[in-house]
Amino acid sequence: MKGEPRQKTEQESKEKSGQKDEQKTLLISFQALKQKNLTDIALKLSILTSIGILGRSAFQWLPSVEPIVPLAIAIGFFFGYKYALPAGMGAFYLSNFFVWGWQGPWTLFQVAGTGAAALAGHALGRLSQSKYSFFSAAVIGTVFYEILADLSWLWLFGFFGITSLQLAFVGSLPFSAIHIASSFGFAMVIYAFKDKILELNREDILYELKVFAGRRFGSGDSSFWKLPRSADNRFRIFGRRKPAGKSHNR
Repeated sequence: MKGEPRQKTEQESKEKSGQKDEQKTLLISFQALKQKNLTDIALKLSILTSIGILGRSAFQWLPSVEPIVPLAIAIGFFFGYKYALPAGMGAFYLSNFFVWGWQGPWTLFQVAGTGAAALAGHALGRLSQSKYSFFSAAVIGTVFYEILADLSWLWLFGFFGITSLQLAFVGSLPFSAIHIASSFGFAMVIYAFKDKILELNREDILYELKVFAGRRFGSGDSSFWKLPRSADNRFRIFGRRKPAGKSHNR
């Protein structure tokens, strides 16, 4: 009888030790998958950025037609601002080395406008991942870009009151309309490859591992299990159980 508590204690100790080893293995797997996911995204987004730079260089002879802003909006919409800001703003800055006009004071406003467009894509992507939301982001983001880019005229020619501001915006209306229409067109092409673009991000695998670990060991507060909030929203269906008593077979 006296040996039973001791054996029970030893058994519990072995179980706890095995659980710790299993948890450690899961943590290592999660970190490795997370790092690989980030590396893959960075590599493939750099390819998209290069496409944007080449596209802007190719379309430079058509005023206000360029693919970088809609690409920044799409990256923000699907992946969030952390990827969209460096990809979009960096692409616009680098592309100015290859287009007519080169670098100048206007570069600051163009880069800031691209950043605003990327943030618009991120904001609307957080609200909804619907087709309507995506194309709304393409239009709204381009409008934000145009507003900031048009302010560069005031930088170059000086601000002479509200009249000069009105003239700057009115004078740019035809080009703004072309830019919005072309961005919508590029957005249609990008959306046609939506499934391929989403394959760049494999946060669903990470999320399933996170759900499994939460059920196995409890949720805890470990930072190892933290994922971007977009992953929780986009892949929240993983790990859910079907409601009892309901069936889709009729």
